[in-house]
Amino acid sequence: MLEALVGLLLAGALVRSIPFKRLSRWYGLRLGDGVAEIPAASTATACRVGWAVSAVARRTPGYSTCLVQALAGAAMLRRRGLPATVYLGMAKDEVEGYLAHAWLRCGDRILTGRHDGRFATVASFSSHQDPV
Repeated sequence: MLEALVGLLLAGALVRSIPFKRLSRWYGLRLGDGVAEIPAASTATACRVGWAVSAVARRTPGYSTCLVQALAGAAMLRRRGLPATVYLGMAKDEVEGYLAHAWLRCGDRILTGRHDGRFATVASFSSHQDPV
């Protein structure tokens, strides 16, 4: 939980002060989709990371947006040697206009930022990529 708190605070500060292109490189993320499968033993670890980030974000005042949560989770997964893919998406809402959203995936699990299908993926950035 402490790691999630520090990760959220750091990601929040960085998102507000550094352009995303540079920020993604700092987090070790490259443009493209990542590994689609991870070993079953790693799934539990990935889910704990997602739970910790989400739980701390709900209790942390300030700037824990979906992008901040995705980046904090990606950093935690990276430290554990697990693949992370951060997705950036857009949706059109009749009332609010265009909406942006970010979510984090590890293997086949969405860990942060519920993805209900209404957001179209604009870009994805991953720490590990499947061989071509």
